[in-house]
Amino acid sequence: FVPSRYDWINKSFNPHPGYEKSQMVIMVGCPGTGKSLWMMSEALYMASCGHKTLYLALGDLTLRDFIVRMGAMASGYTFSDSYRSLNQIYTGLKTMLNGNLELSLNPAGKVSADDIVDFVKARPELEVVVVDYDSNIKGASEGDNMYNSFGAIYEKLYEIASLGKLLFVG
Repeated sequence: FVPSRYDWINKSFNPHPGYEKSQMVIMVGCPGTGKSLWMMSEALYMASCGHKTLYLALGDLTLRDFIVRMGAMASGYTFSDSYRSLNQIYTGLKTMLNGNLELSLNPAGKVSADDIVDFVKARPELEVVVVDYDSNIKGASEGDNMYNSFGAIYEKLYEIASLGKLLFVG
C-alpha cells in the first residue's frame, strides 16, 4: 500500500493504509480545477515517504514550474514566494525527496502509451507512476474517434498497474 498525503483518502480505504499497488487512479475534471496540482501533491508526498515515484509530464510544464509548485506544497510558501526563493526551494526538495522522485518532461503528442509502458518496465524499482495528462499522449486524438483511441490508451497504460505499480492518470 502507498499512503495518500490526504488523511480522508487513507480513511476511505480502511482497513488498508492507503492506495493499493496495482491500481489505476484516474483523475478527471475540467481544465484548471487542480488535477495536476493534486497529482503533484500526491507524488511529492509519496516520494518524500520513500516510494520510488515517476512523474511523467506531457505538455508545457518546465522544470522550474515543478520546483515552484512542489516547493510551495512542501514549504507552505505561496507560488510567488517559492519562485523568489528558487535556489533554497530546490535544495530543500532535493534533500526531502532523497532521489525518490524522477521527473520526465515531454512535449505534447510526442510520447505514446507504448513508450510510457516501455519506460516504466525499464525501471522495476518504481512503485508509483503519474501520467499527466492523457490527451497529450501520442495517438490520443488519432483513429476513428476519441473513445476508441482513449480506450486503447487506457488498456495499454493498465499494463503499468498490472506490474504491481500504483498508477495515476490525469
